[in-house]
Amino acid sequence: MAATFQPMLAVPVRDLSRLRYPLLASPKLDGMRLSITQRGPVTRGGGLLANEAFRKHLTRPELVGLDGELIFGDPVADGVVQRSIAAGNARNGPPPHAGLTFFVFDSFADSRAPFVERYAAAERAVKRAKISDVAMVPQFPVDDAADLVRVEARILRMRFEGVVLRDPNAPYVFGRVDPNGQTLLKLKRREEMIGDIVDVVERRGRLEALMVAHPEWAEPFSLELHRLSGKLAPDVIGRRVRFSRLPGSWRRAPRAPLFVALEDRATSKSEGAGSMAKKRTAAKRELIDTGRDKRFVRRTSKGRFEESDDVGRSLATDRRKKAKTAAKRGQGDKGDRPKKKK
Repeated sequence: MAATFQPMLAVPVRDLSRLRYPLLASPKLDGMRLSITQRGPVTRGGGLLANEAFRKHLTRPELVGLDGELIFGDPVADGVVQRSIAAGNARNGPPPHAGLTFFVFDSFADSRAPFVERYAAAERAVKRAKISDVAMVPQFPVDDAADLVRVEARILRMRFEGVVLRDPNAPYVFGRVDPNGQTLLKLKRREEMIGDIVDVVERRGRLEALMVAHPEWAEPFSLELHRLSGKLAPDVIGRRVRFSRLPGSWRRAPRAPLFVALEDRATSKSEGAGSMAKKRTAAKRELIDTGRDKRFVRRTSKGRFEESDDVGRSLATDRRKKAKTAAKRGQGDKGDRPKKKK
């Protein structure tokens, strides 16, 4: 019995300072992994592509050996992974020229050849096939650390979630590559933000997700707890939460948000982080108009919104309470501004 085909799988970059150059970089695509074997197009699990029409479309001798990602629609659109997998797994899924594209980034036809030669062979195969829904994934040369920063910024501006790095001289490896090498690496940096918990999602009596509000998005978004599911008490509404996201964002939510820790307003302590946040002077508040209401906001040192208060509520609170301290300009929520002398 023939062994199940295993495509080459990347490992995360462990230490940027230990990378050896030159490298080749490409956008990280997220869809349905697909490799063209003698049997036809097979998925990462080794089974034939279920979509009959597209499977027949790609079952051609000149395409054998091509390795890539099957994408349905815009490669950087929200929900592209789910849509692509659904389209590939449906027996009567989208036919050729109806939104599915096979993006090619490698070839295993000659697995011992260096990547630059395999990529060139893949380009020639795609040109010979002359199929509009088969395309090459571009590769960008990276000569040093500064080059990597520039190329990564360019790829992220294209709204891809990360970068794939390849050793131009490495052979094709079937299965997961050596984590200590750099045959195939993926680089995805995350940035942290803070939002307000406005609701919770419970399933079968367990807290599964938090509904989080943040000024960058018009509506609250769902922050899944995953491994912490059921481990947090449901009385967290009104508290702040620290979460991380991939660079860029969807229209209605951050990109791939992950729970980091709960924030305590009184102490600025992150539960689970195990350390106190450094005390710093609060940034000045700004008045912004969202088009639906006006809000006082305060930004972090990186320019992200950290606090947001409705102007009407804020001013109403100011009128009801007389502060004991005098506040500096831009810090009206910390006390009352002294009256101007006539």
